[in-house]
Amino acid sequence: MESNHARATRSAFGIRAVANVNVASERQAHRMRADQEELAERIARALPRDGSVEPQPGLHFRRRSGPTERVYASAQPFFCVIAQGSKDMRLGEDCLRYDAANCLNSKVELPPVGPVVEASSTQA
Repeated sequence: MESNHARATRSAFGIRAVANVNVASERQAHRMRADQEELAERIARALPRDGSVEPQPGLHFRRRSGPTERVYASAQPFFCVIAQGSKDMRLGEDCLRYDAANCLNSKVELPPVGPVVEASSTQA
């Protein structure tokens, strides 16, 4: 049979462990927000107005300060990261939304269709 002291020790340890996990999660979330803000700032420096630029072969930055109409394209394999806002991509009947917390990766050429659905000129 477990003593009261053993239960209290286990309970206190469990609370401490949960508190440590919460602190680590908060630190990780803060770091992720800081990284997203830094990415947005760097893109803003490279591209101060709406448009697109290719600073290095194969590396494309696109900036939009408001939602867009659907764009029809043929996309080679890609890895897409959103610094702010969100975008929808339609592939046939499927709709994929990606944003600052979710990237999009394709290993094959695709015929995507998609608008920017969330963008703001007030964000850097």
